[in-house]
Amino acid sequence: MMNAKSMKRRALCVAALALICVAGPARAAEAAAPGVKLAVLSLIGDQMSYVGYNPSTGSLFNQNARGEVQIPNSGFDATALRTIQHMVKDTAPGMGTVLYAVSMPKLAADPTSLFANGKAVIPPGFVATMKKDGASQALLLTRRRGEAILRAYDDDLGTGKVEGVGYYLDRTAHMHNMDTGFSSRGFLAPYVWLQLTRVDLDSGRILAEQAIGDSVVLAANQSQGDENPWQIVPDARKIDQLNEMIEQGVRNSMAKVLPKD
Repeated sequence: MMNAKSMKRRALCVAALALICVAGPARAAEAAAPGVKLAVLSLIGDQMSYVGYNPSTGSLFNQNARGEVQIPNSGFDATALRTIQHMVKDTAPGMGTVLYAVSMPKLAADPTSLFANGKAVIPPGFVATMKKDGASQALLLTRRRGEAILRAYDDDLGTGKVEGVGYYLDRTAHMHNMDTGFSSRGFLAPYVWLQLTRVDLDSGRILAEQAIGDSVVLAANQSQGDENPWQIVPDARKIDQLNEMIEQGVRNSMAKVLPKD
């Protein structure tokens, strides 16, 4: 029998999990039986990360400035859920989906709390809601942390770590455009560092997983100059840029976590 405290905790979990209407190494995907319904849970949240490269002479430690900015209505999770739904329809047409958004910022910010000992540890209230909606498996999209390996024209740039979705700013690197010959100082790199994990709801066993790591290094052009690399992507475009990269990263990774048959 559940005591009052347990009942309250479960009620809070269920209330935080709401159905929304939105029209690295990988573990090999295991086949699912026909007619399986997939509960899709996106936990990117509304946080945009930023990392500012800060060279530190004589130090062995990374001194990059970093932080999180809360961006209400960023649409990150809605973009991911919509893309996943379309990809499931195209790649695994026999699999149904139920889409969820979670109003728990702490859970989005700390995805490690969802995994332990090689299994997914989804809050029981969430699992109960998903099963009630007919799902037997869940697909979790979470933030992840990894080395800042940023794609450039003929090199990889960046130092330290990046996490989730955001921007890496370097004000000191000497950049040279191979097409135009224009040279500038500094670059801005939007990035998407996420993880897709498909799990069995009964056991928590991980059936497939795939890391998403995407970035693009942008340098100033002649009209922008090089006084402030942060403005290489205008403020009005920064969130749209990240949403486009989330969509592309999810599209490129979905086939690796969905069942083959």
